Parts: sequence; C-alpha cells; structure tokens
Amino acid sequence: MREGILSKIKKRPKMDKDEKDIEKYKITLELLKYEGEMLWQILTVYMLVNTIIIGFVSQIKVDNVTIFTFKPILFFAGVFGLLLTLPWLGTFIRNSEYYHFRMAQAKQAEPKDWRLLRDQGQKFAQGDQITINNEKFQIICLGKIMRNKRAIYFVICLFALVYFGLIIFFGPWKLILSI
Repeated sequence: MREGILSKIKKRPKMDKDEKDIEKYKITLELLKYEGEMLWQILTVYMLVNTIIIGFVSQIKVDNVTIFTFKPILFFAGVFGLLLTLPWLGTFIRNSEYYHFRMAQAKQAEPKDWRLLRDQGQKFAQGDQITINNEKFQIICLGKIMRNKRAIYFVICLFALVYFGLIIFFGPWKLILSI
C-alpha cells in the first residue's frame, strides 16, 4: 500500500521554482479560507446559542417583576449565559489569531509582483485609498472604526452585559444581605 502512494508521488511532473511558489501560495490561500470559515462557523454557533438563551429569558413570565428581587430562573440564566461568553470570547480570540497567522503566511507566499494581499490589499484594509483601473476604493467612516474583530467584541460584550444585568437585578442579594 505504501509503495502505491510513493509511486504516485514519484510520477508527478517536476515543477520549477515559480510553479512551486504559486502552488505554495494557493495552499496558503486555502488555509486562510479554511480559518476564516472556521472562525465564522464557531461565531455563528455561539451567536445562535446566546440568542436562544435571550429568547428563553424574554419569554419567562414572572409575576411582580421588580429589580433586586430574587428570580432564580432569570438569575441562573444570567450566570449560565455569562459563563458561556468566556469560551465564546476565548475561541474567537484563538481562531482570530489563527486567521491573522494564515494571512501573514499568505502575504509571505504571495509572488512579489502580484500585490493582492500585500501592498494594495494591506493599504486598503488600513483605510488608505487605492486606485485600480482609474477607480478609487476606500473603506470610509464607520467601516474604518468598526472592523470585524471590534464588531464581534462589541456583540460578545453586549451579551455579557445583558447576562450581568440579569445576575445583578435578579440575584439573591437581598436574601444574602438579610442573613
């Protein structure tokens, strides 16, 4: 069996340096695409789970809702949701760093004169104006401020604040203080 695999490898036509470089670049782009897809798939799962929790909380019928009154189901939903934001944030940071790592690899493997990811691509991502075929491209206004990473941090923090609010407003604080 091993000989069959080796014979297939040996039968490949030899590539010159330029062909090897382009093949390496293609592979780094595939890895970059994979990391981007993984990042968004994981974010989608956490977003879905957190949306379901918030939907569950919003459907709970609680009589005489007053803040700073212990409501166990709301309190524990807040605790569970807040705990869930930790792996969400952790996996986002990890996968985001993998994505940036793969981007750096792709930039390094890009043929020198292509300027797709390096040069123009990087300048465009930084908010600089780029001209291609006499057409100007630039990320403007809120697009410069609200990069993808910041937007995800904002969403995670927003969910965490809602959960923290549930813990504060519906926790057993009066019971604890009255002991």
